[in-house]
Amino acid sequence: MAKIVRVTISAVLLTVLALTLVSAPLAEAGNGPPPPDLTISKVGPPGKVEMSDANGPVKKKTLNDGNIVRICNELQNGNPVTLTVRDKNGQVVYTKILQQHECVDLVVGSPQLPSGANYKVGGGSFINLDGSPVANPMETIFELDSLIGGEISSIDTAALLLAGAQNSAVWMAPLLAGAVGAAIIYIKKKRN
Repeated sequence: MAKIVRVTISAVLLTVLALTLVSAPLAEAGNGPPPPDLTISKVGPPGKVEMSDANGPVKKKTLNDGNIVRICNELQNGNPVTLTVRDKNGQVVYTKILQQHECVDLVVGSPQLPSGANYKVGGGSFINLDGSPVANPMETIFELDSLIGGEISSIDTAALLLAGAQNSAVWMAPLLAGAVGAAIIYIKKKRN
């Protein structure tokens, strides 16, 4: 009887030990990197940059020291993207080439992403975070560059030339017709 109790206790202890060894790595596997407070993504069409937080797309976001900004190249064409961060004095403090589907996490207040700046987020064939001074040095603001609006639009020069020519024709045709009419009247009066 004592032998059965010892075998049962040993079996229970081995089972508990085995479950502990198996469950510990599984629990740790769920503890990945913390979610970002702001995500900046380079997406298609070329030139488009998007920002989002846990609630969806944003155009402007204020963050604190220690917050995480995730910057990703989500272009589908496979092209790499150069990320450049400039501090509030215009000095390049971080640069990295992001391959397709590659992301980098930067911490606000770190040397790679200094705090106390207003970062204009712009794109093209790159991702730029251009810092400028802010009134409150405790704030770090990220906003899509209003000049780019998140997207670069091309100009069709042929259409622009045609529109300009048509615009000129609207006022030039009546002027030329008037000049021709005046010349005809002048010639008729001179003959008489």
